[in-house]
Amino acid sequence: MSSSTTNVKLGVCSVVYNGVDLGYSKGGVEVEVATETYKSMVDQFGNTPIKEYITARTCVVRCPLAETTLENLNRIMPGSTFTDNGTKQQWTFTEAVPANATIYKITVNGVSYQFLTTTTVEVDLSNGLLAAVNADPARAMDATVVADELVLTARTSGVSYTAIEALDSGGNFDTVVETTAAVSGSKLVDVVTAVSTDLLALAGTLTLHPTSAGASVNEDFTIPLAGVAGGLAFSYKLDEERLFNVEFNAYPDDSAGGLLFRVGDPTA
Repeated sequence: MSSSTTNVKLGVCSVVYNGVDLGYSKGGVEVEVATETYKSMVDQFGNTPIKEYITARTCVVRCPLAETTLENLNRIMPGSTFTDNGTKQQWTFTEAVPANATIYKITVNGVSYQFLTTTTVEVDLSNGLLAAVNADPARAMDATVVADELVLTARTSGVSYTAIEALDSGGNFDTVVETTAAVSGSKLVDVVTAVSTDLLALAGTLTLHPTSAGASVNEDFTIPLAGVAGGLAFSYKLDEERLFNVEFNAYPDDSAGGLLFRVGDPTA
């Protein structure tokens, strides 16, 4: 294998936990993988190991989150409850009889998603766009299908987004309606001791995606079962951002042979 300067990497990453982009960070996201071993020795060779066994391997990801929202606090604090008295914006897209072999494209807050139809059935179109929207971890709205129609619901209450169809996509919806307007309301996170909480049961997928990689996932660092205990350290200072210093621990996935983490395209 020949050397190449293109293999020298640097740059920041996005942090996606349970399908949600946790937003900006400050200070760098750190990954630490440690392997413990047992060295076997016999009298005849003194203190020289004759063989060595792996006894443990751990993986820890440390993320200084700069977006210290109540939503993020709830996501990284097991045993917390989130109360949201606001209303999430909602859009409904209706297309009674879609055109076959046609690209339907919608734009949500400046980000476009599209689906090429293979039938003239409305629910097929709705499901296709649902998959396209929900595959984006940084999406502003979640997609669902209600009575065959595509429904987009904001992930954060009180925030209004623009959800429109693209006029140059070839396929146009019969109606695109804001069915629920965003309304700001009070929010609260309650944190209890949560003694005896099973963190494995709450573990989710953590993905670090290098920003420089663009749409490629060949450099993604993924922990299938990442747990967070909820330890936080942050300060209120005049000249420094408030940060959530979060630590994720990897648990082995026994359904995948003890998989701890993977680097690269998970579909390979």
